[in-house]
Amino acid sequence: SFDVTDDAKVECKAMFVGTYRDNEVKKSHELIAVLSEFQANDTIDVTDIKLSGFNIDALNEVLSDSLCLPRRRTRLLSEVVMQKTDGLILHVIEFLGRLVEDKLLTHSFAKGWEYDSDLIDVCPITESVA
Repeated sequence: SFDVTDDAKVECKAMFVGTYRDNEVKKSHELIAVLSEFQANDTIDVTDIKLSGFNIDALNEVLSDSLCLPRRRTRLLSEVVMQKTDGLILHVIEFLGRLVEDKLLTHSFAKGWEYDSDLIDVCPITESVA
């Protein structure tokens, strides 16, 4: 529970950041209760920001720019990454890191970035991305 007293003599400012997947959190969850208390208190400004993932074109542009490859060469990779991550940036970053770690996305100075989209397609995703 969060208490804001009327007796407070000092004005203080704080930022509270909470993240959750709204389709996975029940209304009885503690975070939802705290948010409800914040919203009910007229001395607290609450801003709710909903984030969504990249669309396929934006994801392809990011991958193209990041890998220094033309968009036509990153399109298949983008499609597989989109399928695995729903375009959610934190999941994209984690998944790409896993691909590098598993040597499914490799870099050489002679050839640049290379990948096999078929191998990546069968690569399982981690629990945190699922």
